Order: sequence, then structure tokens, then C-alpha cells
Amino acid sequence: FEVNIITPFRGVRLEIGGAVETYWKSLATPVPAQSSRLVPSRSQPSARSMTSAHTSPSNLSSTVASGHSLTHSSVTGSYVYMAVQVTRDGHPVACADWLVPEAGYALGVADLTLAQFEALARRAGKCMMQMDDPALSPRQWAELISGCMISLAELLRVVPAALGICLELAYPPQRVRERLALRHQLDLNDVTDSILRTVYDTTAAPEGAAGRRPVVFTSFSPDACAALNWKQPNYPVFLATQCGEHSRGLPSATALGVDDVHDYRFTSLDSAVEFAKSNNLLGVLLDAGLLVSSISGLDANW
Repeated sequence: FEVNIITPFRGVRLEIGGAVETYWKSLATPVPAQSSRLVPSRSQPSARSMTSAHTSPSNLSSTVASGHSLTHSSVTGSYVYMAVQVTRDGHPVACADWLVPEAGYALGVADLTLAQFEALARRAGKCMMQMDDPALSPRQWAELISGCMISLAELLRVVPAALGICLELAYPPQRVRERLALRHQLDLNDVTDSILRTVYDTTAAPEGAAGRRPVVFTSFSPDACAALNWKQPNYPVFLATQCGEHSRGLPSATALGVDDVHDYRFTSLDSAVEFAKSNNLLGVLLDAGLLVSSISGLDANW
């Protein structure tokens, strides 16, 4: 069997009700048993436009037994999806592929220091240009970021604070490392701590908590999801999965397909939901088509 040891996240003062709001809110008053309805929780993008996501206001209510409170999420707004990896010297960077564009060499982000990564980005013409038009749409930001190689700290300073960020922690499993001949694999705790520290340090606005950028974490690595969620109480975490099926579209080049990983937690929607529940994740991120197929099959067998 395998054991995943998650160490405490240090260096940032974390507290519920502190400077950073939690992503969940609990109703203080009981919800009447007879007066509840489910207002649309989220609008999903198509499989061809998964680089940006939009969520509707979380006016969530549902029928529950009298006297029970209802806990709901405050995750709302538009989110730009980006893959994040960590360099050999511990700096998180936005990089949309497992291999960096260096001709003649098979190099991953973990094989480079931040200085080497930035030098390579300049040579490859993948630096983010100074933005003349700050009023870009979430889709435009997603397209711009997908072609860049930039440190996460710099990216969070460039993207408007009102725009949410969905960070995919790209952590290659053994099959991917062997197929691409990736040499270095950083410790998972070091990787998650580096990303969390950068997010906490760079997402706060001068006016305080009210101006803090919305951030959502996701990963195709269940162990990374567990580490991100147990280390902090302020940002929601979603397990990304293909549920054992071939998806019509993947959100990034680092997203894991059914041939990339051998893990029971990826074999079905049931397994993904069970893992998410047991680790207190906010939910599961998947192709909406897979969810529709699962519901259709359930209706057919009802």
C-alpha cells in the first residue's frame, strides 16, 4: 500500500474568520423543510472552451430536514484556467505543457531554475507582453496566458484582481515521467507549499480582504488535491478527472487522460466523488458530457 504524508503549511498565518475569507459559508438559521429550491449552481463551458469557466451566484438552497443548517459555497464569478508547475529551485510558474520548448532536449519545468525558465521563455518568445487594454474578457485572458511562460507571482500581478484564477497543479505521475523522460520530481509537500505561499503573498489587495482575488485549485493528482485542501482553509479544491473515459476535450496539455495514470480514484465518477467527499474537497471537475452520460444511464436504469 501507499501512504501520502501531508505536512503542515508554514509561513502564513491561517485562521478561519481571519484576514482571508473561507470559501464556504454556513447559514445560521434553520432552513424550512417545505420552502426550498435549487437555483442554478453553475453554468459549464463546452468541452472546446474549458480554458475559462463561469459560475453563477451561489444562491443555493435545497430541501432539508427542519432544524438543520445548510452549508453552501461562496465561489462565484469568472475564472481563468491555467496550469502551474514548480521549478527546481521552488518557484511556481505558469506553463501549459510538461516539456519546455527547448530544441534537442527533453526538459521539464522541474529540471530548470526560475532564471533558466525565464531565459528560455524570452528565447522562445513566450513572455507576457505589457497589456495596453486592461479590459480583456476572461476568454481573452485565457488565450493570452495559454501561450506564455511566466512566474505565478508575476502573472497574479498582471491579471486584474477582479478576475478569478483556477490553478491546475500539474504534478506528473510515473507513466508521464517515464514516457517523456522527465528527470526531476519535486516533493509534493514542497510543491504545494510553494504554490500556496505565492498565492497568499500576491493575491491580497491593499484595501484588505474585500479586494482579495478569487482563487480555485484543481489537480489531476488526487494526492495533490488532498495536500492543497488539508494545508489551508481559505481556497476551494476540486479533483479533476476523466472518470475512466476518453473525454471530448481536455482543459490543458498537462491534463491526465485514461492512459496516463493507473489509479482507482480515476476509474469512475463514483470513485472520484468518494475521494472528494472523504478529503472534504468542494467537488469534482470533469467534462460535462461525462456527467450527462452518467445521469442518462442512471435515468435509463431507474
